[in-house]
Amino acid sequence: MAVIKHTSHVLDTDGEHDSDLLFSAGAEMVCAVSPALSIHYLRHEREPDLQEIIAQVAGTVDLIITEGYKKETYPKIEVLRQATGIEFIDAENIIARVSDFSIDDDLPCFNFEEIEELCRFIISL
Repeated sequence: MAVIKHTSHVLDTDGEHDSDLLFSAGAEMVCAVSPALSIHYLRHEREPDLQEIIAQVAGTVDLIITEGYKKETYPKIEVLRQATGIEFIDAENIIARVSDFSIDDDLPCFNFEEIEELCRFIISL
């Protein structure tokens, strides 16, 4: 599984590690590698679109989950929490919802404890 997260905020390195300092100093790419984890920092002239990012990881995983990218046409599972507001997002192709409150509509809705049910739903697609 791969997760691709989009943010409209500027990504920032925390400056606590040598890799952060090297990237902040102007390196075009920094690869921090350990026996169990690799982190790649890469500068680009323009923000890559979702298709480009998917192409980079598509052959290595069975499932790609994205966060953000509301305007993309891929199927979406909307996550709602009462504490942050109960309004639905304005997006196309929402196929299900996960929520901590009751929702009365035609889409499948899962609560946060229904992890196995949600997984079965995703696998059935």
